[in-house]
Amino acid sequence: MQRELLKFKNMDIKESKEYRRLIKACIKVMADETRRYDDRNRASHEEAKHIMEYLNEHGKNIPLI
Repeated sequence: MQRELLKFKNMDIKESKEYRRLIKACIKVMADETRRYDDRNRASHEEAKHIMEYLNEHGKNIPLI
């Protein structure tokens, strides 16, 4: 994954959209209930679930900040 993220260091608008899709895919994995999470990752899992609920409810993209 680090290799994929490095190519976004100096990105244009098209690449920025690809980066946001990659981040959204990562959040989906973190929110997945079928995976096992230990206590160290529980807060990240719960937050990812809230983010996905918001995105599914509002149908909005993740803003680039």
